[in-house]
Amino acid sequence: MVNEDQITKELHNIIAWMTALGLPARNSRYARYEEHINKFYRPGLDLLSKKGRQFLKELTEAYRECIDIYLVYKCFQHVRHPNFISKLSKVVSGNDVPDLEVAGASRNFLFELLVAARFHLAGYAIDFDDTSDVVAKRDGLVVRAECKRLASEKQLKKRINKAADQLAAAMTEVKEEVVGIVCLDVSSCVLSGLSQVVETVDDADKEIRAALRRFLVRNANLIETLNRKHIDVSYATCLIGTLPIWSRDFVLHASASTEVRAAETLCDKKYERLKRVLAGFDETFTKVFYSM
Repeated sequence: MVNEDQITKELHNIIAWMTALGLPARNSRYARYEEHINKFYRPGLDLLSKKGRQFLKELTEAYRECIDIYLVYKCFQHVRHPNFISKLSKVVSGNDVPDLEVAGASRNFLFELLVAARFHLAGYAIDFDDTSDVVAKRDGLVVRAECKRLASEKQLKKRINKAADQLAAAMTEVKEEVVGIVCLDVSSCVLSGLSQVVETVDDADKEIRAALRRFLVRNANLIETLNRKHIDVSYATCLIGTLPIWSRDFVLHASASTEVRAAETLCDKKYERLKRVLAGFDETFTKVFYSM
């Protein structure tokens, strides 16, 4: 769970960290999010009014941005690799409270860093020398993940095909055996029918899991077809949904869920390797989040 005091406190540390890396964080949206948070709690705000609903929307999106950058900060605050800093600079340059449905460049690069953070939390070393979105290494395993955000469900086929093509191009340049994975942020595609206010954190987690399952059911045949098409370069498609959901006591719950689908024709050896690769991956989001 997150409250305004925790977010505000961490924002100062995060902005100082990014500034020390040479990034214009003090003039970025992250420096303005404290104002977004504070204005929501001004006396007399009617949440049922049009203005109140807009404030709540902005606050939710600001919190989501803060939660995401906090996870990146906790995992990589000691990294000084120029490729990491370059990617982070693109994240910092984004617009204030971007809608989930808008696939802006800043959120695209942030998703890559979030996937890297999750592999890091699962015990992987992240190779920032490589040009792939994420290269992670653990116990002799080498994982290459190409990461795509979906602004709409109609982009699913296009995004998987593009990610697989990028995996194929990257794998021609390496000699070691690599586990390729396509990671998709489908958060914007599971908003419909999602409860925005729930009773407990367990209810929030159930909401995002159910929403992700509905997305999977709607697209199961297409995903299976594309997994079979790209089976030589991609072991699986990993669907990730992360959404902020409020409880009735005005505490924000950052709920996450992951669904992984491999082609039914994936051989047993590769399937077992895939399970090793993703061991602990689904729990990584809450590992840091609930330690706040």
